[in-house]
Order: sequence, then structure tokens, then C-alpha cells
Amino acid sequence: MHVERTKEEIIRGIFSPGQAVGGENIFATCNYLEEINFYDTRMWRLVKQIKYKQEVESFIWDRSGAAFFVADVLGNISVYNGETLKPTPEVTLSGVHRKGSRCTSIAMHPSNTFFATGGNDAIIAFWDFEEFLCMGTILENQHSVRNLSFSSCGAYLAAICQDDRLETEKKFLLEVYDSEQRVQIALPPSNISHQSKTSLDWHPSRPVLALSGHNENSQGIVHLLQLEPNNPATN
Repeated sequence: MHVERTKEEIIRGIFSPGQAVGGENIFATCNYLEEINFYDTRMWRLVKQIKYKQEVESFIWDRSGAAFFVADVLGNISVYNGETLKPTPEVTLSGVHRKGSRCTSIAMHPSNTFFATGGNDAIIAFWDFEEFLCMGTILENQHSVRNLSFSSCGAYLAAICQDDRLETEKKFLLEVYDSEQRVQIALPPSNISHQSKTSLDWHPSRPVLALSGHNENSQGIVHLLQLEPNNPATN
């Protein structure tokens, strides 16, 4: 076990899938100075740093580790070589999310052939991983997207959204879409409060979605939703 202390607070950290320099031993972090730091966890040595002038919203590797994606507050998505961590200047995704909007979340499909992005303009966009072209969008969503996650089978895309129209309180909502048809799936009611900043995670092999948050009495709660092909909204 190792404890690494840093000068700045770390917002988020993720491991490399294996193909970046150092393989699965590389751990990427981002702090409030908008510095993305890559550590080799075998000796906790800083091997690379990417400094952003604007706020970093989200970052992920693709599932093979061949590419590293960074979404910033300006709505752009920069793509880096996952092995060398050098920028790929000819690949910068922009233009789908409305001007002035932020790209707040990125999720890679299990097939590793396409990925989804979500923004505070409520648009969810699907991108081809080879050509980096937009394959389509979900426009029926009415709320700012905070988090996206594909199910392990790839059939479903879950989104945690925030209703920004409320000035006095935050309201978070769960939405699930058919990732192929790109239509919203009706869900049974949940006991998790809309005021709870819900976290979500999919079962590694089954279409079961775990939601964690609190109820109306501020008690911690985990809610499991199982989606079936013939009955996509069963509890």
C-alpha cells in the first residue's frame, strides 16, 4: 500500500487500460490548477503532465488505451496518443454542443468503436472512434448532462442530469437510453431524492444499474434497477 501526497487537491483519477507508457501501472489525475498528471504507480514517479489554460471537465482513455480524451470548459474534446500521451493536433472535436456550452462527460462504448459525450446544453452526441465524426445526437433530453455511462453489454446509456432551471436548489435526474435506437427508456420510480447528487455504476456482466445517493430524509440509499430486453424497466 502506498499513500501519495500532492500539493493540490485531486478532483479525479483513473487507471490506464494498459497500452499507455507504463501499461496498467499508469494513473492519471487532475487537480484544480487544471493539470493532468500521469504517475507510474510502481514507483509513484510523475512521467507526464498536461497543463490546460481552461477548466478540464472530463477525461478518459479508450478501452484499449490507444487514445486519451480530454473535454474542456469551452466545449472542445482534445485527443492524445494513448501510448506517448502526445497531442493529436488534427483531431479536436467541436461543433456539436452549442456555442458557449461545456462538454461535461465522455463515455466509451464497450465495443470501443464509438463514444458518447454530454454537455450542459443537454445534448448527448455519439462519435465514431475511427473517423471522429458525429454519428448522431439525442436532443430530447431537457437537462444538463453531468455523467454518462454505458452498460457492460453496450445496449444502454445511463445519464445523470441536472435541472439548471431551479435557482434555489439542485435537482438531479436519471435518464437511460437505448444506445442503438437512441430513445429514452421508461424507468420505475426510485427512492433516491432528486436533491441527491446520485452516482451510478453498471454491473460488469448484467444490465443492472446501481444508483447511490440519499432519500428525502437524507439517509444513504443504494437502488438497483434491472433492465431486460423484453421489459426494459423492471425493478
